[in-house]
Order: sequence, then structure tokens, then C-alpha cells
Amino acid sequence: MKKICLFLVLVVMVVLILPGNGRSTTMTNPYPLFFADDDGSELFMPDSTVLSVEGYDLAGSSGLISYFGFFYNSSPLDPIVIFGPEDQGSIQLAQIDFDNGVVTDLNDNSVQSSFSTDPGNSIGFFLFFDDSNAATPVPPLFLSTVSLSNPGGYDAAGTFPFLTDPANYAIVFALPNETFLSLHIVGGITPVPEPSTLLLLGSGLIGLAVYGSKRSRRLRHTK
Repeated sequence: MKKICLFLVLVVMVVLILPGNGRSTTMTNPYPLFFADDDGSELFMPDSTVLSVEGYDLAGSSGLISYFGFFYNSSPLDPIVIFGPEDQGSIQLAQIDFDNGVVTDLNDNSVQSSFSTDPGNSIGFFLFFDDSNAATPVPPLFLSTVSLSNPGGYDAAGTFPFLTDPANYAIVFALPNETFLSLHIVGGITPVPEPSTLLLLGSGLIGLAVYGSKRSRRLRHTK
């Protein structure tokens, strides 16, 4: 786990130093040397332990009240915080224990959140920020990797798998006006296929089953 932490921190530092491009809702790959292209994933299956790194949070670093976290697809109205308003500035590290329902802040080894485990269910990620108490209030905004839950159903998140390890993802949030909001890296997650992909896979399996059945009948008739 320590080696993974060091590797992800190094990648985040290099990504933040290198000049980026395509920081917009088009979700063009900002750093092709590190990440594969946006694969459009909205939900993921987590390992028992998942590592998360907060590399950049424009909303939080600008003084807004900002939260990054996850939710179970079975209960999307129950968000679980990984990084909160207190986690700004230097690179933040957190570990999510899905067996025991605990998010640990690895910077000070404190418990960040506790949650009810929901084995076998996929998770999505969110970015929430709010500054409604400021002199010039900013309306609260909840953005998710699940497009249908976003205002107007727009795709607010780019999900970029690492070239060296597809179980590690860079999750990038952006506004429709192409304002780049955050970059978080999450290690130990597997994308859940889109329903259309599952449908195609199911159709393929059914086709193979039908073909096998017909071939078996033909073989019986020729004997």
C-alpha cells in the first residue's frame, strides 16, 4: 500500500506541474503520457480497500466549501465524504475500507467518515461545493460521475484509467463552461459496463447459445 501511495502521489505531482490541455467538458485526455482516454465509466466496483488522492480542487482552493466522495448506486442520496473543506492545500491521501465502512485520512490517520457497507453494489463519485453564505453567494452544486444526476444530464466527469494499471483512475470534474474543477486519483476500482454494453454482451451470449443448440441438433441428425 505504501508503494502505491508513493506512486500515485508522484503521478499527481507530475500532472500538476506539466502543462495541461483540453480541461473542458469535452473530457479530452489532459495527460496522455499517464492516462488512457476517457472511457465514459459512471459507476465502479471497489476492492475491499481503495486509495484516493486529492490532487487538485479548484472550488476548495478558491475558498468554497467543497466535498469529494462516493455514494453507493443503491443509495445515491447518501453521499460519503472522502475529502472535505479541511482537506486543501498540499496533496491529500485517504484510504476507504469497504469491509468495515471507514474512510481514513492518511495525512493524520484520523477517521474522515463512517458508512454502512453495501457489499456487491457499485459506487459513483461526486464533487459538491457551496458558498451560499458568502457576500456574493454561489448556488450549491452537486456533480456526479452519473450523468443523469447532473443539471441538464450533462457529462460532468471524465474517467481516465492509468496506462500502467487500469484499476487506477484519474477522475476529472468540469463545468459546462469548460471550467476545470478538480482532479482526483482513485486506486482499486473496476468500471461497471454500461447497460448497452451488457445488452450487447447478453445478446452475444444468447446468440452463441442458440448457435450451439442448432449445431448440436444437426450433429445428432447426421449420426
